[in-house]
Amino acid sequence: MDLEILKDMLKENLQTKIDLLSKDLKTNDFDSILNVAHQLKGNSGALALGYNNVNDLGKKL
Repeated sequence: MDLEILKDMLKENLQTKIDLLSKDLKTNDFDSILNVAHQLKGNSGALALGYNNVNDLGKKL
């Protein structure tokens, strides 16, 4: 798979994850928060595409 395609997939998925985190924070769904944070950290860290802010956010969550 092309690196640009992976970058585009991460960008498209990012807003969905942020929306899910927002909903989960309002409902105190900590299991889902941990799951989404883990996904964000893993995606950004594995791709190493310069999304350091997303990776750092995932680590903090």
